Amino acid sequence: MMTAVTMVDDDPLNSPDFDPVDYLNHHFPTERSLDRLEPFMSNIAVQIGDLGDEISKTVQGQSEAGHQATRDVDEAKAAIRELFEKIRDMKAKAEQSEVMVQEICRDIKQLDFAKRHLQTTITALKRLHMLVTAVDQLQGVAKAKHYRESANLLDAVRQLLTHFESYSQVPRIAELRETVTGIKNELVEQTSQAFNQVGQLASSTADPEGFERDADKPGQFRSLQEACLVVDALGGQARQQQIESFCNQQMQPYDPLFPQGSTQAQLDQIDRRFAWFRRLLRGVDLRFDGVFPRHWRLQHRLCMRFLGQTRTALAEILDGGSKEAEDVTVLLKAVHKCLAFENEAHSRFEGKEDESRQAKEVELDAEGNLIDPNSAEGIKQKYANASRGNDRDSTTVGRGVPKSLYAPLSADGEGVRDEVEGSLPPIVGMLSGVFEPFMGPYIAFERRNLDDLIKAAARTTGPSNDDIDRDRKLPVFSTSVNIFVYIKNSIQRCTKFTTGQTFFDLHQEYKSCLRAYANLLLAKLPTAQGTAVQQQHLVDGGEVTVCYVINTAEYCADILPQLEDMVKSKMDASFKEKVDLAEEQEPYYNVITQAVRVLVSGLETRVEPAFRAMSGINWGTCEMVGEESHYVRSIHDAFQSFVPSIRSLLSTMYFRNFCDKMVTSFLPSFLSLILRQRRVNEMGTQQLLLDVYNLKTLMLKVPSLGLDQLQSTPVPVSYTKYVTKHMSKIEMVLKLVGTPQAMLVERFQIMWPDGGAPDLQAIMTLKGMRKADQQMILDTLGMDDAQANNTTMRSEPAGAPLVAVPESGPLGAAFESNTREIASKMENSMRNMTSNLQKLSFR
Repeated sequence: MMTAVTMVDDDPLNSPDFDPVDYLNHHFPTERSLDRLEPFMSNIAVQIGDLGDEISKTVQGQSEAGHQATRDVDEAKAAIRELFEKIRDMKAKAEQSEVMVQEICRDIKQLDFAKRHLQTTITALKRLHMLVTAVDQLQGVAKAKHYRESANLLDAVRQLLTHFESYSQVPRIAELRETVTGIKNELVEQTSQAFNQVGQLASSTADPEGFERDADKPGQFRSLQEACLVVDALGGQARQQQIESFCNQQMQPYDPLFPQGSTQAQLDQIDRRFAWFRRLLRGVDLRFDGVFPRHWRLQHRLCMRFLGQTRTALAEILDGGSKEAEDVTVLLKAVHKCLAFENEAHSRFEGKEDESRQAKEVELDAEGNLIDPNSAEGIKQKYANASRGNDRDSTTVGRGVPKSLYAPLSADGEGVRDEVEGSLPPIVGMLSGVFEPFMGPYIAFERRNLDDLIKAAARTTGPSNDDIDRDRKLPVFSTSVNIFVYIKNSIQRCTKFTTGQTFFDLHQEYKSCLRAYANLLLAKLPTAQGTAVQQQHLVDGGEVTVCYVINTAEYCADILPQLEDMVKSKMDASFKEKVDLAEEQEPYYNVITQAVRVLVSGLETRVEPAFRAMSGINWGTCEMVGEESHYVRSIHDAFQSFVPSIRSLLSTMYFRNFCDKMVTSFLPSFLSLILRQRRVNEMGTQQLLLDVYNLKTLMLKVPSLGLDQLQSTPVPVSYTKYVTKHMSKIEMVLKLVGTPQAMLVERFQIMWPDGGAPDLQAIMTLKGMRKADQQMILDTLGMDDAQANNTTMRSEPAGAPLVAVPESGPLGAAFESNTREIASKMENSMRNMTSNLQKLSFR
């Protein structure tokens, strides 16, 4: 094949926009260059010839390649047809082979089926022979009352019969089944007679000494051990029947011994019921030691039967409305004894004692009050209980079987099937749970004690040393500590008995008590009604009581979440979601808010004489500017005697809250006082500016007033910004009052761009301008005179931020301060521009 000629990329002949005229002009630019025309034409002719030859060879090679490709495709098709024929032949031969294999295996399958059926028949005949032999032997040993052999044969017969379940219609198999059923019925009757011979072990409980003598015959019922094996072999229904029959027989004397309405059936005699059952259980332990299989759990089931009957009896007593059911002492002691017995039984029958529900020793006096375990009476009672417990638990009978329920169980019977074990309800709560709907007297008892604490707190008249708890960081009323200590002890008492509905009802009483105490704290304030305090007078030292109220309310509000967590941690899961003490916190925050208002109002009353003195000065006739005015010194003295004592008693958060509310009340009041003056001359303006400077210095020092340099703390930035801002507004008003009348309008517009007609008219009034001059200025500015006359001037200049500040809750002060700081930042630009314009104007 011809090799393709590679064209030079920069050859102008290969260019798609080839222009022959340009090409010729390029090679022959002048007439003298035409001398090269002949060689150039020869070279072009040679190139054309070469190109023609190359094209001819390429076309010839392409034609030959096409013929070769056609031949290759024909050869491939022929090969495919040949391969298809071979595959079809192989498939036909495979089908023939499969038919041959099936014909060969048909006879083998028949032989295999015959062999399998023969083996099944031989196995069935062997099992049938074994079944017939076992049934014959079972009949013999059942008649001879050989229970151990009968139990073994019953198991063998039951297993053999399972192989003939599909042959139940065969007459011989049906006959054998009927025979086995008859033998089982005979064995059930025999074992029932054997168990009935046991009799009522508790029938001699009326004579305890005789019972003990009769019990000194260990092993007299050991013949029942083989009968128990037969009962197990007979199946779960027979076993359950025998257990119920035995329990019914032993519990039959119980109810007649404690008839409803008798002295023995009273709640304070409940120990006699438990003593009776302990004697019964000791008799079972002694006489049937090793007789009943472990997996029967006979003592456990007997205990459950006793608990069930006792629960029914207690429910009848409690529901009958007897006097003893209303006696909280009797009621609580009965609950405690029931819990003690439940834990005793739980320790023996259900494993390790449940510490979360363990009945601790709870002793009550004759009036139902809890006996302090650390007191002399409590220690005496504790040793008396221990002595009784030792006397009871140390006694053994017969072969060393303890009289107490804490006798250890043997390890036999482990690994028994679940269907043999059966499911039994938990012991703890079987008896104590019956008291749950009838714990009203206990709730009333706790309610009375809580009411007594509230009444004792109400009788507290003043902050004496006995009434104040100073063991904490901040002093609080001792009554609040006493209430929470009592609630904690009450929770411990209640959870020893129940953590269900009764505990939930009791926690509602806690909530009621806490709400009542919040109202009591509110009543200790000089003003406890309404939402605002109007100039409430505080006697000397009265602010101390108010601070104690704030600290106590803060202490209560802080401890309530801990109390809620404590109650939830001990309460049943079904009641936890209903426990919420958030509503009880809010009244204490309201008390704090009200108390802070009282402190602010109390300070205002002490400053009121200074304000009256300031109003009595004729500022329109001042002739000279001296040192600070007397009323400023009076204000300083009032703050100096009031603020330090508050700081020493309050937490930092609520002291700052007090400072914030004080300054938001004092500064507008002082501005309003200035605006109410009839006239202020130039000397009066200068004197007031000096007084404002001194008051500003005082206001900035209030958070650290009375502290030395070592004790001083940084003043909050938000507080400083607020004081500076509002004092600047007061200074602005006074500077406008001192401005010459000719420049008043210009400076008013510069210094107070948001000011309106009432603001300007108030300034003009303080300057002592005539009504006509005022009207002329208002007309010049296009302001409405009627609006100016009908609107009193605002104590807050226009543009002051109006922010709703939450007054309740621990974040009220912080929210208020942060709000002022944000509003102050928003006005920084305008304030700076106004200040610069003021400087230019004064120049």
